[in-house]
This record gives sequence, structure tokens and C-alpha cells, in this order.
Amino acid sequence: MAEYWLYIPAGLLVGTLVGLTGVGGGSLMTPILVLAFGQAPSVAVGTDLVFAATTKLAATASFGYSRRVDWRIVGQLALGILADPAACPDATVLALGIDRCFDALVAAAHAEPRAARQRPA
Repeated sequence: MAEYWLYIPAGLLVGTLVGLTGVGGGSLMTPILVLAFGQAPSVAVGTDLVFAATTKLAATASFGYSRRVDWRIVGQLALGILADPAACPDATVLALGIDRCFDALVAAAHAEPRAARQRPA
């Protein structure tokens, strides 16, 4: 296991890159946690999600307090997310865990196709 103090420069690096480029931090931090620190992929994803949620909550409070948020647009975006059928699989992945969903996808990919059903005459 890597030394705990190495997480600080990793966070600084990802934060700097996100600030400069606007790229999502999860696309950078999760691979770093897996490849550099040896965490299991499901633990790395969960760790990054909790950290991202915490920092986003603080940023939301800061931007909201300084009146730099158009809450009407936030509401419309939220309605769009609720209407998105892709939101259901995302929730399923979070509820079941990455490992179980990956195992289910692999099993489905290797499953025998169902026999064609014949319609009654």
C-alpha cells in the first residue's frame, strides 16, 4: 500500500488539471487510485464518488451564496435528468456495486441467445 502522504500530491495534481481543463476529476482520480495506489476498482470508484460529492456540495454552497447560480436552469436540468431513461442503469450500478454489475454484463455477453419464439397460428 502506498504511503498515505502521497494522496495529497495526487489530489493536488488532479485538482490542478481539472481547474485548468474542465475535465471531470473522476476520469483522472479513479485510474490514479487503481494504478498508483493499488486500490480495487470498486473501492476507487466509491472513494472518488464520495470525495467528488463532498467537494461539489461545498462548491454549490459557495456559488449559491455568492449568487452565481441560475436556479431556474438548475431546476430544468434536474427535470431533464429525471426524464432520462439512462438514469435508471446508473442508479442500479451504484446500488449493486461495480463488481456485481460487471459480472452480470460478462455473464449476459456469454449467455446463449434465447430460442426464437414462434407465434401461434
